[in-house]
Amino acid sequence: MGSVRSSIAGWFRKLLAEPPPSWIFEIGATALHFAHHNGSWRLGSVPIEPGVLRVNPVEDNVQDPDRLLALVQGIAPDRPRARPRPAALILPDYSARVMVLEFDEWPRKPQDRESLIRFRLRKSIPFDLDLAQLSYVVQERRPAGAVEVVVAVAAIAIVGPYEAAFRQAGFHPGHVTTSM
Repeated sequence: MGSVRSSIAGWFRKLLAEPPPSWIFEIGATALHFAHHNGSWRLGSVPIEPGVLRVNPVEDNVQDPDRLLALVQGIAPDRPRARPRPAALILPDYSARVMVLEFDEWPRKPQDRESLIRFRLRKSIPFDLDLAQLSYVVQERRPAGAVEVVVAVAAIAIVGPYEAAFRQAGFHPGHVTTSM
C-alpha cells in the first residue's frame, strides 16, 4: 500500500509541477537575447530600437509596450495553445536594486526575515517597498552569529510591463531575475 501511495503522490507532484522554461529571454538596454530549447537549442538576438526602453530602477522602463510586444512576437510567434509557454526573463540589471545587508541576528521564520529586510531597505530604496518584489539569499553566517544577505528588490511597476509584453505574446514568465 505504501508504494501505491508514493506512486500516486509522485504522479500528483509531476502533474502540478511547473515545467522548466523552454524559452529564456535576456532583455538588455539595446538588444533582446533569447534561447529556445525544443530538442536542440536555438539562440539569437534582436536589436531594441531607441525609445522602446529606458532602463532605470525608479521609473517605468517600458516606454513603448507595442514595439516590445512586436519584438517578442517576431522571435516567437504565438500559436494557439491551451497553456502559455513557460519562459524565464532576465531583466536589465539597472531595473532592480541589488545589495548586501549584514544582520547581527537572523530570524528563524521566513516572514520575519522578509519583514526585517524590508525594514532595513525603507531608508535606502527610492520607491514604495509595499509595491515591490523582493528576493534574497543568505550568503554567509559568521561565527558571532552575524549573517550577510544578498537582496534584490524591484518595483512591481517596473517588472509588470516587462512581464505583460511576454504574457501578451503567449508566455508565462515563471522565473524573473536580473543577470547579476
